[in-house]
Amino acid sequence: MEEKNEITPQQSTENNNLFIPVKFNKEIRNITVEEASSLSQKGLKYDAISPQWEKVRLFAKQENMSTSDFLNALEKKRTEKRIEELTQQCGGNSEMAHRILSLEGNTEEELRGLNDFKEYFPEKSTDSLPTEVIDRAKENNSNLLDEYLRYKARQDALKYAQEKQKRENIQSSVGSQKDSGLSRSPESHEFIRGIWNH
Repeated sequence: MEEKNEITPQQSTENNNLFIPVKFNKEIRNITVEEASSLSQKGLKYDAISPQWEKVRLFAKQENMSTSDFLNALEKKRTEKRIEELTQQCGGNSEMAHRILSLEGNTEEELRGLNDFKEYFPEKSTDSLPTEVIDRAKENNSNLLDEYLRYKARQDALKYAQEKQKRENIQSSVGSQKDSGLSRSPESHEFIRGIWNH
């Protein structure tokens, strides 16, 4: 019974937010509905990439390495190969090759529409954006501003739907407080009149 109480959503009295308790690593964390939405999207994404991740784990195991060590080794090998290619293209100038490589690694340059985004939201940095927005922009090769505006529209629609559901729940639990008298039978009407007159 205690276990069930731990995973029951709770309403915060301070700011009327709904918190969902989540058990992870033997610890209960209360998360907001927005956080739950983001985490569930990541979980669904994991389901999609899980076969590839299992392959990576298998390759790492075959090399007697942890997955992180295996991925680091791959990245190091790839970097060394790219430095070698760039050094040849730069006529043997390895300093120039390293400089070009550092420019290639700039993640902001990979985002289409970054300038548009900064024009409309100059106070926001890409680091402050939800990972969902960045991921969608990279995966779909779409405009960052467009993805962010779509994200905000989804969040606003979700918030509106939650507020509407909350109002409907309150309305249905309270019901109509007015008695129109239309549902009373003549006998009930006489009975109530008799009680008040005596």
